[in-house]
Amino acid sequence: SLKWLGDISYAYFLFHMQFNLHAHYLAGITDRLQLPIITVYITTITLPLLLAIAITPLMNRIDKFLMAKLFPQVNKQA
Repeated sequence: SLKWLGDISYAYFLFHMQFNLHAHYLAGITDRLQLPIITVYITTITLPLLLAIAITPLMNRIDKFLMAKLFPQVNKQA
């Protein structure tokens, strides 16, 4: 479970950075639409976390596939 948390945290970091780049823009939208500020927090924290949890198994499969194709001699020794 600690490995899973590490995988999730890396994917979360990648998504979170992209969402934070647009946080200022989202804050302006919430002001114009008169939405509560919690909307910005939900979209910059919760949404990337859900995406990270969803995409991590796919990233692991792609990683295993690429490692098997790029370094077949290492996989035969293991």
